[in-house]
Amino acid sequence: MHGPDTDRQRYWSSTLANVYCIFEKLGLGGGGKIKAVYHRLNAIAENNTHTPVLLNINHDVHQRSVFRELVKLGKIAKGVHYKSVFDAAAEIRETPYPEIAVPVPDHDYKIVGKARTVYYRDGIVSGLDDFRKGETRNIFTRTLYDKGSPVRAIQVAEAKPVSITVTSNGNEQQVVNCAQGRPVSTARYVDGKFLSGLNFITGKNFEAEDKFFSSFVQIVTQGNNVTFIDGVTIPYSPDMIKGSKVLFLHADHKAPNGNFVIRAKHAVENFDGDAIVTATNVHKLALETDFVPNKPIVVLPHFCDQQRAITTQRKDLITVSRLDPVGKPIAECIEAFAKIADEFPDCNYLIYGEGTGRKPLVGLIKQLKMGGRVKLMGYTTDPMSVFSNAIASLYPTLTEGFGLAILESLSQDCPVLSYDVDYGPKEMIRNGVNGELVQPGNINQIAQAMRKILKNPEKYSAGCSDGLDNYSRKKYVENYDALVSSLTH
Repeated sequence: MHGPDTDRQRYWSSTLANVYCIFEKLGLGGGGKIKAVYHRLNAIAENNTHTPVLLNINHDVHQRSVFRELVKLGKIAKGVHYKSVFDAAAEIRETPYPEIAVPVPDHDYKIVGKARTVYYRDGIVSGLDDFRKGETRNIFTRTLYDKGSPVRAIQVAEAKPVSITVTSNGNEQQVVNCAQGRPVSTARYVDGKFLSGLNFITGKNFEAEDKFFSSFVQIVTQGNNVTFIDGVTIPYSPDMIKGSKVLFLHADHKAPNGNFVIRAKHAVENFDGDAIVTATNVHKLALETDFVPNKPIVVLPHFCDQQRAITTQRKDLITVSRLDPVGKPIAECIEAFAKIADEFPDCNYLIYGEGTGRKPLVGLIKQLKMGGRVKLMGYTTDPMSVFSNAIASLYPTLTEGFGLAILESLSQDCPVLSYDVDYGPKEMIRNGVNGELVQPGNINQIAQAMRKILKNPEKYSAGCSDGLDNYSRKKYVENYDALVSSLTH
């Protein structure tokens, strides 16, 4: 075993303090909250005064490929490090178990294909290697069969096991997570529900999944480091994080019915870290009015690259949002647009995004006979180009901690029609200048706001640049460097 100080030097071979941002799972998409965390990691990498680390709770072997793709797409900077919590913990404190080999299926012949390799013994499948499209053949899942039925799945990277899943009784799974081929934990699941887990490094058993994950986070975060906790709905226990820690509140601390979110109240009033951060002054004031914060609240606004995308012809209204029928009532904007569509025959309403709300939106568009004017465009990887070619963006939302899409839209001289909800819309949008604020559910008011913008688009577009200096990249990077530097030594 190694002590935390010597091992941490061995782990990073650097004197820079680590800044951890913890993810439950990586994906190629993601909304404003995910973008905000990427921006934070990138800002820390840009300063080169601390080491940014994306710490992933999910140990799936394919998550590494997702991270590499995010870097390739430019969403995450090359200076950001990636580790799963299991890999990171094992590099700081050694697991007592030796490296294990990847088992080879018992076979007398095999058939090798582009997507899979199938092993056979006496004409019966004994094993299967699955390769994902776009990944190297060094990363794959090997499934072992017994009498033609799958019994064990091994995720493999660079010829070493990453995880081993043994299935029994049809619904029971024992999952062993490995780091550099050495077992670091085991967990038992029934019908996908966590029953128990054992941390091989500490020798401790856990019956709660968040405590199990947190036992690895605890190993990683001790020492002269800073860990950002993003939100109050997280798969680990903040109280087990060691070193300095910052709670970032992205969204509203109130439920849609106006009641306080109990988890948010507890988090704000009992946080045992160093600072609580929010992105707007409006949210800061509300938190200080509604709660008794246990730590000072710091405002760190998000930023937006203010380089203008290429503009061709602005002619449509657009929405860039996840299709969430509860939190993002896009249906109301469709109904409002249907009321004014005949007045503006050259303007369509284009909706970019995916989600569970797609099907009901398709039904509504058909019901209103607006199929030629309202179009679901799917997910976009280039929202800046979408904003730069739109007359205005519509932002229907029932709660919004900041609203990064609002800032992105304004940076492209694209005014925003948003619901008048806490907190970001109130701070960034000025009625009659760079957009309009409307009451949720008031279809006539939404339609009238659309009409105002469409009748005078140049006026609204010209007002979009007012106040954007407060959200510059330079100021954002400086703010984060100052905060992190104040918490490390």
